Amino acid sequence: MTTPKTPVAGPPVPLNRHLSRLKRRVLRLANLRPGRLDAAICDIIDLRGLSLAVLLHQMPALPARVQRRVAAKIEDFLFFHPGKGRRVMKRLVAAIGRVAPACQPHLLAALADVAARVRQPPIDLADLGSAARAVLESKADLTRKGKAVEILACGRTPEHVPLIIHFLQTALGGIEGYANYQFTETALFALKRLGGESLLRLLVNPSAVDANRQLRLEWRHHPEDHLKATVRTLQGLDEQVPAVLLKVVELSEYALPFIAMVREGLDHPDKWVRQVAAAAMAKVTDQAGFEQIDRMLRDPAVEVRLMAISSLGSYSIETTGERLTGIALNEGEVPEIRMNALYALYGQKNRGALETVRQSPSPGIATNAAGLHALLQPREEGLKDLLEEIGSRPGEARTELFPYLLELAQPDDLGRLLQFQDALPEASRREEFLGLLGAFLRKNAGPALERALERLAPPQRKAVRLLIDGRL
Repeated sequence: MTTPKTPVAGPPVPLNRHLSRLKRRVLRLANLRPGRLDAAICDIIDLRGLSLAVLLHQMPALPARVQRRVAAKIEDFLFFHPGKGRRVMKRLVAAIGRVAPACQPHLLAALADVAARVRQPPIDLADLGSAARAVLESKADLTRKGKAVEILACGRTPEHVPLIIHFLQTALGGIEGYANYQFTETALFALKRLGGESLLRLLVNPSAVDANRQLRLEWRHHPEDHLKATVRTLQGLDEQVPAVLLKVVELSEYALPFIAMVREGLDHPDKWVRQVAAAAMAKVTDQAGFEQIDRMLRDPAVEVRLMAISSLGSYSIETTGERLTGIALNEGEVPEIRMNALYALYGQKNRGALETVRQSPSPGIATNAAGLHALLQPREEGLKDLLEEIGSRPGEARTELFPYLLELAQPDDLGRLLQFQDALPEASRREEFLGLLGAFLRKNAGPALERALERLAPPQRKAVRLLIDGRL
């Protein structure tokens, strides 16, 4: 009689691929103490394999408080590892519709992070418009509302544009906060994608005739009520919005996508909006940008011309150095404009131009050109130059050079400064220079100055001590 063979058991199924065991482990989360819950959720996610998919599928069976913690941990994981989320994108979408409402902002944010890394997602993000809109209108924080805007930007019609504009204006009210700034950038990208450059222009000037005409032309295939709702929203924007938006563009790492806004701002009837637009134009280094700045140099408002000149300083010496030199030397221009041209030349490190402007017949311009020129020289040469200028220039021009000298002089130069003061021919000038020495000693107080003091002759050291103590 043949003895039947005992079947050979296969290798055990690992936990991260064992569906029934994974489900039981997820469901046990409902009974854990709050202090252990987060760690237990992370342990499941860290199993990899099927664990994340099972966790998403079983979430609705858990109590709402547990669901909220699960959603938050999934969001954290996919924020740091978005590449691992492609296979669960469909699960994420299904879970968003089934979990407690408080979980939706977390899961939608996780989906947005994954979608940003996936070229061809297995889902149509436009279908999530209703869920994203619900998050945007909820009490979720601005970071997660920004993720909802990213999802809305994937839509095929501009139906959500008025809502995005509404929350954009709200975020501008606290633009000094990082979350508000980040939301504003996200909203601008979304509005450009959904509404085109004409919409960006109308954010800056809702009354712009050309932009309104362009918007109607570009939206001719969209429902008329979308256009009407958007125009009403634009017309209701606060008058402060254009300047704040352009300031955001100026500070943004991504200024070029919003060049249409900047150019619209350059034609704005409000000089303060034109001023910010001129500053933002410094971010654009193409020829068209240069031509716009050149036009702003003829703006009737001094504030706009000031910003335009600062923008010119961001170009190369070869491109704008000669123009800036001409502005600095222009005796018919207001002093503020000429000084801004000097600072722009300094920003270019344009020593040759500053040397030229030193010969200006305007004492204030010539003096400041000399001071800025000294700052661009090797320190020893610059210091020598400044002392010669202070020794030769009259009255007020001398004191205008003192801040430059304070910038260049170091504690080791104390003896040299004292020697220079002693050599001044008039008592009034020596007294004047004493004020600079007092400021120099206060600025450089510390071990290096003490060492410089020790190298002085005893009478000089005593006099300096008296000056430090305020008795001289």
